[in-house]
Amino acid sequence: MPEVTLVMSVFNGERFLPAALESIMAQSMRDFTIIVVNDGSTDRTAEILEEYAGRSERMQVVHQQNSGVVDAANRACALARTPYIARMDADDISLPDRLERQLSFLQRRREVALLGGAAEFINESGNVLFTVGVPTQHDEIKAILPERNVFVHSAVVMRRDALLAVGGYRRAFSDTAGDYDLWLRIVERYEAANLAEVIVRYRVHRRQTTTMRLEEQTLAAIGARLSARLRRSGRPDTVAGSWANVMGEAGYHDTAVALAREAWRGPRELGLTRDDVSRHHVAAARASLARGRIIRGLVAAARAVRWQPALPGRMVLGGFRRIARWVRRRGGQPEM
Repeated sequence: MPEVTLVMSVFNGERFLPAALESIMAQSMRDFTIIVVNDGSTDRTAEILEEYAGRSERMQVVHQQNSGVVDAANRACALARTPYIARMDADDISLPDRLERQLSFLQRRREVALLGGAAEFINESGNVLFTVGVPTQHDEIKAILPERNVFVHSAVVMRRDALLAVGGYRRAFSDTAGDYDLWLRIVERYEAANLAEVIVRYRVHRRQTTTMRLEEQTLAAIGARLSARLRRSGRPDTVAGSWANVMGEAGYHDTAVALAREAWRGPRELGLTRDDVSRHHVAAARASLARGRIIRGLVAAARAVRWQPALPGRMVLGGFRRIARWVRRRGGQPEM
């Protein structure tokens, strides 16, 4: 019986899906199964999946109405019956020996419940932009993870029992930081590691969630960190519901306003550090300026400086240069 199931969920992924599936089919290790949940795609995703499933008996495709990345991922993981579950996003690429390397490590280190690896970041054409290294030892990972994500989602293999024990992905942190929240919960209870070698290629493109929903991702990540702090202090984890409500009420495009109101209500009460609040306002400022919302961007930048006066001067200078370019291009008044 196979020891690992590679799990993927996809929505309208026709452009990069074939390359992702080809990389799965080309794995040097052959004894694994594949489960892909098509989350209500309206492009050629379903057709592509059925074509590849027809080539391999190892591949199972499930079609469902669109319910979001978190629900689709949880459904795919629930269908797996192997001791290990490998994750893969529909726009990334697994190197040929990825699964072989990871399963070999996990067979030697049965105590490890979460294993990732280094990644090459590539552009839309597949050209390598840069390589991201990762901490490899559990103690280092556990120390760094509460401040930033040290796992590439498409590089992760999890023990199925650990995933089920912590409750899988949670909707509260949306599909932008749901993986980060999951890693935090697993590492609190189990051993984790990363391979130092590059095992995946992570694609950066205009349509990916990380690029399109920066503000929401920043807010969700802060919520995930706060949730972890409450658990570490022995207090009830009440963040999931309240953070989901904040995001729902604000709408993704106005998360900066929602977070500011929450933060000014009392950072100590919420467990936020000045860096947490400032980091969100920086992300909101950049996103607003990128959309031409100059006044909103300046307000967010001012809030960032209020919470972290030591912010690099180049951020301020960069903002004003962007404003100057925008005004020259439009020849009009900045958008509110």
